[in-house]
Amino acid sequence: MKKNVILILAGILLCLNLSGALYRDLPMSVTQPDGAIIECYATGDEYFNYLHDAAGFTIIQNSQNGYYYYGISVDGEVIPSPYKVGSVDPEQAGLNREVLISKENYQQRKNLKDNAVRDGGRAPHFGDMVNLVVYIRFSDQTEFTEPRSFFDQKFNDDEPGASSVYNYYQEASYQNLNIESHHYPECSLNLNLSYQDPNPRCYYSPYDPVTNPLGYSNFNEVIFREHTLLANAVEFIESQVPDSLNIDADGDGRLDSICFIIRGGNDAWADLLWAHRWMLYSQYVYLHDSRVYDYTFQPETQNSVNTLCHELFHLLGAPDLYHYTSDGFSPAGPWDLMDGAYTHMCAYMKYRYGFWIDEIPEISESGTYYLNPLVEPENNCFKIISSHSDTEYFVVEYRKQVPGSVEMNIPGSGLLISRVNTLLDGQGNADGPPDEFYVYRPGGTPDTNGDPYAAYFSSQSNRIEFSDITDPADFFSDGSLGGITIGSIGLAGDSISFILNPQDSFLMGNISSDNEDVDITAAVIKLNGQEHSPLEGGDYFITYMEGNYELEVSLEGHADHTEDVLLLPGEITTVNIQLHFLQPPYDLSYIYDYDSQLITLNWEFDNFDDPDFTNFNVYMSANGINFNYIGTCEETTYCRPLMPVIDLYYAVDAEYNNGNSLKSDYVLVEFSSGDDTDIVPVETRLYSNYPNPFNPATTIRFDLSISSPVNLSVYNIRGQLVKTLLNTYKTAGSYELVWDGTDNSGKLESSGIYFYRLHYNKKQILKKMIMMK
Repeated sequence: MKKNVILILAGILLCLNLSGALYRDLPMSVTQPDGAIIECYATGDEYFNYLHDAAGFTIIQNSQNGYYYYGISVDGEVIPSPYKVGSVDPEQAGLNREVLISKENYQQRKNLKDNAVRDGGRAPHFGDMVNLVVYIRFSDQTEFTEPRSFFDQKFNDDEPGASSVYNYYQEASYQNLNIESHHYPECSLNLNLSYQDPNPRCYYSPYDPVTNPLGYSNFNEVIFREHTLLANAVEFIESQVPDSLNIDADGDGRLDSICFIIRGGNDAWADLLWAHRWMLYSQYVYLHDSRVYDYTFQPETQNSVNTLCHELFHLLGAPDLYHYTSDGFSPAGPWDLMDGAYTHMCAYMKYRYGFWIDEIPEISESGTYYLNPLVEPENNCFKIISSHSDTEYFVVEYRKQVPGSVEMNIPGSGLLISRVNTLLDGQGNADGPPDEFYVYRPGGTPDTNGDPYAAYFSSQSNRIEFSDITDPADFFSDGSLGGITIGSIGLAGDSISFILNPQDSFLMGNISSDNEDVDITAAVIKLNGQEHSPLEGGDYFITYMEGNYELEVSLEGHADHTEDVLLLPGEITTVNIQLHFLQPPYDLSYIYDYDSQLITLNWEFDNFDDPDFTNFNVYMSANGINFNYIGTCEETTYCRPLMPVIDLYYAVDAEYNNGNSLKSDYVLVEFSSGDDTDIVPVETRLYSNYPNPFNPATTIRFDLSISSPVNLSVYNIRGQLVKTLLNTYKTAGSYELVWDGTDNSGKLESSGIYFYRLHYNKKQILKKMIMMK
């Protein structure tokens, strides 16, 4: 090996390009000078990474005494606060979560390492590529504990469905790129060997006058120490690399790919011991006449297959798609390898940086188009030009969860719509916004991240339109609208269809019922989720864009009606529908028995022969208007406990496979008068509420064996009073109250766990209930 050291000049520092993966919440342990161990997490990238606790409060070491403190921000930098970690509750102390350096300071760090546009990927994109993997440990470390086979599986496992670098690039490149990794120093797969550096690990960690006086103090020292370490490691393994191994397949004079695996975990607040991709520019290091230049660098805890594939795509020339500043935006989210996801790259990234898609066909004519999933090499994406911009365009692709593929990691199957900004060609999203590449998602705007996990469009997801007025809208980088319409997005199946710039079409017809006594204007007509009502007599007329849609018509007490309709451009489609009235129960009555303390409801029903009939539902109300479900039965009788407290109304409906009937006329059960109500319970009891879970109302029943002041109240899970249901003197007896889910001010409470407490005669009983919306 030949190596020559180049003097490190200030100008060189402005011509670097360092890339890496963003990590969040990596578990770490740090030790205070008094021996106390702090379990914490590391988050960040190679430009800025920091420690924090599980609640997100930043942790930083005080260079004056070596102790770790909670961080605060001063002049755009993070410095120790007066509070040692664990000495106070940081929230009660008034500290902020996620205390980071300022965007300006972050940019200065980034510019120091990576200011100029690099000259593109140096590794081959097609055919066979050799990746060298070199293992390094420091002078104060023992050998790697994991055998070589553990790492080899990550790189070379070619079993179908196995997670490995080889399989990933075989799949993502459509079998165009074969990456074969060779490990050095050589050893059998059941062992592991590494190059041992003469310096201890602390030599490669940040300087601290108390805890690490051997550490590096500035970026020049980072460059010298890291590059010297790697140059020595290459020299150590050179003799083991056979001359016959084609390590420069593209013939550009540079080694195609080399990965350094570093013993131990990553540092935090570090510039060196953190996963990254860089260039060995400060020394001329050769291996068999091929210069070692581009490389990836991974501590032992940062060498997942996802990270390895991410860093290798950097070697092929791809930029990062995540923002280097923590602004809460995720431009590509879970849809692209270069935004941290373990999935395929998006179609544009395969086209622009992988070269595995020859071209993205442009479509502009109004009409129906079909796409195959991105895992297939043909007909998997389209480009859509907008007349509203000369510099930005749209890309549509079909992403499908495919068993055995890394595409099973995407959130769902459907059409993915993205935007490309040609003014940022080759730059990615690191400095964004604006971004070179952006994936549209619900709730996404120029100022709001939205939900990238719901970015897929399909009939199944009920996201079937994309235009100036939809959510998301087709906005460009400056917020202006794109002026395109994609409609009638179909089912996510073997392929997916959509209509580009659909034309208006018309749907008309008549809605009727086989029961002449109903108000047909109360029917609800849904077309693509939009509701319409028929006119008097049932006629309706709807203007909508062309496409295939599901038409739904519903009317209380009738079977739901659903059918598919095809609306052709400029044409009228007529659909007449007669709704089927569902026979309800009738002649509801009741009897009650004080001996058994049961009330029995009875009714008549003439439609047991209907194959769609399933059961009856029973409802109860305190006012005869708002009825709450209390139970189900299959016969025309229903029993429940007798509660001689207040007058109650009951009603019943019939449930069918295709809907519910109208409720029967209600029956009023009166308990407010009569001598038979003077039943004294043997013991005081608080019964379980019913129904439970409930939404939004539930009934609470209790027996009082002695006359006493009584308080019945509802509390939330934090023990805070929500609603006082009863606070008065009560004689012995049985009582029942309904909580309607509101607090004392009348505001409806949210879903969750609640407690109700009966306080009587200086005693109390507590029970739990669940509101579930």
